[in-house]
Order: sequence, then structure tokens, then C-alpha cells
Amino acid sequence: MQALTVQQRILLCVFFTLLCVAMFSPIANNHYLPISPDFVNHLAIILQAKLALSEGQFPIRVAPWQDHGFGNAFFQFYGSVPYSIAGFIYKFPVHTNPFIAYKLTIGFFYILAGIYLFRLVSWLTKSRSIALLTSVLYLTSPYLLINIDVRGDFPESVAQCIVPIALYYTLRCYSHSWNLKRVVWMAISWFLLMSTHLVTFAYTSIFMGLFLLLITFSSWGTLTSLIRTGVIYLFSFLLTSWFLVPILLTKNYLFVSGFFTNPMDNAWLTRLPTLLSVSAVSPMPLPGNGELFFPLYAAVGWPLLIAVGLLIYLSLEKKLAPADKKNKLLWPLFTIFLLALFSVWSPVDFWKHLPTFLKFLQFTYRLLTQVMWAGALLFCFALAAVFKEGLTARQMAIGILLLGLSAGSWLSTPQSNPITINKIIASPDMGYAKHDYLVKTDFVPETLLPKNKIATNLEKNCSRMNHEIICHINNKNESSVQLPVLYYPKLLKVSVDGNDVSYFPLRYKKELALTGINLARGPHVVQAEFNGITWANQLSLFAWIILLAGFIVAYWPKRSQ
Repeated sequence: MQALTVQQRILLCVFFTLLCVAMFSPIANNHYLPISPDFVNHLAIILQAKLALSEGQFPIRVAPWQDHGFGNAFFQFYGSVPYSIAGFIYKFPVHTNPFIAYKLTIGFFYILAGIYLFRLVSWLTKSRSIALLTSVLYLTSPYLLINIDVRGDFPESVAQCIVPIALYYTLRCYSHSWNLKRVVWMAISWFLLMSTHLVTFAYTSIFMGLFLLLITFSSWGTLTSLIRTGVIYLFSFLLTSWFLVPILLTKNYLFVSGFFTNPMDNAWLTRLPTLLSVSAVSPMPLPGNGELFFPLYAAVGWPLLIAVGLLIYLSLEKKLAPADKKNKLLWPLFTIFLLALFSVWSPVDFWKHLPTFLKFLQFTYRLLTQVMWAGALLFCFALAAVFKEGLTARQMAIGILLLGLSAGSWLSTPQSNPITINKIIASPDMGYAKHDYLVKTDFVPETLLPKNKIATNLEKNCSRMNHEIICHINNKNESSVQLPVLYYPKLLKVSVDGNDVSYFPLRYKKELALTGINLARGPHVVQAEFNGITWANQLSLFAWIILLAGFIVAYWPKRSQ
């Protein structure tokens, strides 16, 4: 198949941009938010990401405004990349409204998702018309639209749009020998997914890894292909080590570790009739006896279900060409699709038998992302089986219309949120998530502070200089000093008069643990900043230097002979 011309690429981008505008219509107004609390929280976090960038943080780690400016390390543990991009947009091109930055960030990745799924399906089916319809199917999936327009889950929405990019480069690297350009972009795509939404990353890794394992044994690929792809995947961990290593070493100390509950506790949101519903119908009469805080009732979507049913029929009737290489992907895809759907539905509580770390999923409907990408590929193969020569322009137009109608019931008018954009700007509190990534006070001694102590604060003794807390303390006697810096084990750098010192946790009120040091008598300058794990930062920097070198080599113009 010939490559797209420049004009065709422009038209493709325009098409996905128009689709983006249409699907974002429930949140088109820049001054009114839907009732979901997630919108308020994520816009406040975007504002704090802007403040972090203004302080010179790169990568961003600390939310400067939250918790009295004590250094809540929210960005170290959650969604660093999407908030960095949105914060940058809010700081420079759109400096008046974080909601515009929210939509532009998701919209950018939304368009990329369409383009890369188009590229993947074009490669698999050799049909651009089928590729276009498959991209529209994915982009109009009920769960994606719910996350963007109703629920307002910013990092998960971005992650759902990154999945097709990672899928494209993973399958291309798997199916071909070493190609430096694809190696570079596969590593970047998985880095983006890791540092955007850990739940989506973890479960995409599991399901996509299982898919590659299955196709290795279906004669579509080879063990060499699997190993090659695994090496590139592991390299992306090195790129993200500055982010992942502190999470792995600190997770048991954080409040969020208490959220590792059985996902079956919320299984009432994912009843099978709801998942198979052809429209956005609530799983219970509204307002749901207080359980439905906002209209969240995710479904698989009827176009996908019809396509899967059609493929099952064609397989049973043996009407699929067994010699066709792409048909060898069908049973691995069916396996992934049905396993993901079963996990979402969860009629049996198998979660209690799984490792604890897998329970950070919280809600089984989050696995619908895995249903979406596997189902999209099944959809394209169903079209390819029926329309062997591809779709005509009329058939493609009818298909887009039908997909648009299927998405229509999820584009409802949301209830207006009483919290305005101006209120968020005036007080960018992160809401219910603000204490998730603080150290549990269980690890702090019961004594509030030693008797001989000095409690410093930002108003008197200390000031915030860029991303450092600098305190000028004249200590009359040797004592313990409480700094206005949230305590994180092994992640802070604290120095006295330029020399690094050890530190320990001290209670502050009931919910916060601040950093304490032992300080000798006399005047001192104390500096403290969130630094992460030094060796992980260095490992990540080294990996990025290698990636940059690979990028330069891959794209360096070759001399004509």
C-alpha cells in the first residue's frame, strides 16, 4: 500500500479534529463544568502544575499551593506527563482558563489515537476505509466519552488515547526486525503511558503482553520477536525510572496504599445487562439511592458487539480464510476480548485470589480500555471478512453515520457544577485526592514534637525559593527543628549550611507528617527540596541520552550515493 500523500494526511487530521469537536460537545463551554467532582479536582491540579513549572520544576514533582506550600509530592506519584503538558498550555498559550488546557491536552492525544489506530489497521487489513471506521469506533467508545465528558477523569482519558499509539509501535516492532525509528517511538509511547495513568499502564501491559504471548504460539510471530519487543518495553522502564522507582519504594508508606480494596465492592456498576446495553441507560433508577453521584454507566457499545458476534458466526461457519495471516490473530484477540470483558463483568469474585497490587484497579469498569482496543481490532477484521475489497465511499459514510448514532446517547447535557472556574483559580484545592500521596501518620511517633524543639513556618523563618524551602534559623540551644516540608522517606534532600543531613518525621496537626532535623546551636541556613531517588534520576537521564542518540541516528539524513 502506498504511503498517504501530504493532502491525504492533512484531510485525515482535519477529520479527526472535527470528530474531536463533535465528541467534546457536552463540555464545549469554557465557563461551565459538569457536576462530576473530578473536573474540579483535575483543573485544580492543572493549575498547580502550572505553578510547579513556574518554579522551575522539571520534571514536576511537587504541588506548590497545596497543604500550606509544604510540598505535596502529588506529581511524583500520579500523572506527571499529562499535567505537565496541560500546565505548560495553561502557562503560555492559554493562561486564563485551565479548562481550555484540559480540553486541548485530551484533544491532542484524541487525534493522535485516531491517526495511529488508522495506521495500525491500514497495515493489518490493507484497507484505509476499514481503518477509518475502526478509528471512529474506538474514539466513540462509550467509556472514553464518559471519561472525557461526564466523569472528567483527565489522566485516564489521555491514557486511553495513548494506548493505540503503544499498540501500533508494539505490533510493528514485534512483526519486523530491528527498526531504530520504531524502537525509539515504541519506548516513548510506553513511557507516556507509564507516566500518565498507572492503572491503565499496568493492565494494558498485562493484556497486551498476554496477546503477544498468544500470537507467538499462533505462528503469526516468533520467540525472537517476543524477546525483541520485551527488550524495548523494558528500556521504557529505564526512561521512567525517575517516576516509577520512588513509587515502588514508597507506596506502602502512603495513604493511597489503603485503597487496595477488592474491585468486586463496586461491581454493581458493571452488571452484564448494562455492559451490553445499546444506549446510555442507568443501571438503577436515578438518583440511585445516593450511590450514583453522577451518571456513570459504561457499556461496550453495540457496534463492537455486533462485529464480535459476526466474527463468531463466520468462524463457526468456517467462512474465514485459514491461509490469511491476519486471521491467525483472531483467536488471541478473542481470548483477550473475552477475558477483559469477563474481568469487567466479574460474575465471580476471583479478585480475592489475585496479588494485592492488582487490586489498585478500584473499579472493574476501568478494564473496558482493554475491551476497547481488542474489540477495535476484532471490528476491523469483521469488516475485512465481509468487505474483502474494502468499503466504497457510500458504505464508509453510512458506517460513520451509524457509529455517530451509536455514540449519540452518551453525548447528553450534563448537570452544571456550582463550582466555577474562577473559584478553582482562586483556591486550587485538589479535593478528595489531596491526601492520597502523603505519608501515613502511623509511621510518625505518637509524640507531637520533642520538648526541646523549634517549629518553623513559611511566614517567619522560611521562604520558598523556586522549588526549595530555605530557612534562616538562629538556634539558641541544640534541638529538633520541624521544617515546613512534608516528610517523604529517602526522597528529600535536606542540608544545613550546605552539608546534607539526615531527617525524620514529626507530626503536624493530625493528618500531616513534616520533616524534622537535629540542629546544633547557632545561626544556620537550612535548605530542603524534593529530589526523588538520586540513582533513579541518573539512570533515567542516562536512558534518555541513549534514546536521544538513537533518535538522531535514526533521523539523520543519509547521503545519496
